[in-house]
Amino acid sequence: MLSHAWCWDDGEVFSSVLTPKEVLSKDDERIVLEAWALCNEADIIVAHNGKRFDIGKLNGYFLKYGLPKPSPFKVIDTLEVAKKNFNLPFKSLEYLAKFLNVELKLDSGGIDTWIGCDKGEQEALDTIRFYNEGDIVTLREIHKRLVGWDNNGVNIALYNDSHDALCTHCGSDDVSI
Repeated sequence: MLSHAWCWDDGEVFSSVLTPKEVLSKDDERIVLEAWALCNEADIIVAHNGKRFDIGKLNGYFLKYGLPKPSPFKVIDTLEVAKKNFNLPFKSLEYLAKFLNVELKLDSGGIDTWIGCDKGEQEALDTIRFYNEGDIVTLREIHKRLVGWDNNGVNIALYNDSHDALCTHCGSDDVSI
């Protein structure tokens, strides 16, 4: 793991990236522990291809470092929502961003960036960090556009302490009965 990024709801986007020293010594424990703590705290994780890729990858890192399975959380996977509801030619995050005219994810810089990361070059590591942050911004906007179509069975209203009628997809109280 080189880097990861996250946000809570509509808040600020945060990220972590390995230091050049950590890369060269192949020591990703710091950010794996950080990712575990985030997953352990989350009730819901929104991801694109998260169910088939990200969650399994994270679990492998958690296992590597002897961490227990994080507390249970639900996953809203925007890739699954897109596949289930729309006959679009592509379902990638980049395609959906262009199709929905939302803020487009950043370019990773290609193979040269990945080679630079492997060599512990700070500029390449910074590029990956900003790329991951851009993914969060794009994913959040795509999720907002898809949320009314499907939530992978997650009832968002249950995660609110309000006793008012709430939308099961987004938790808004702007509903009529």
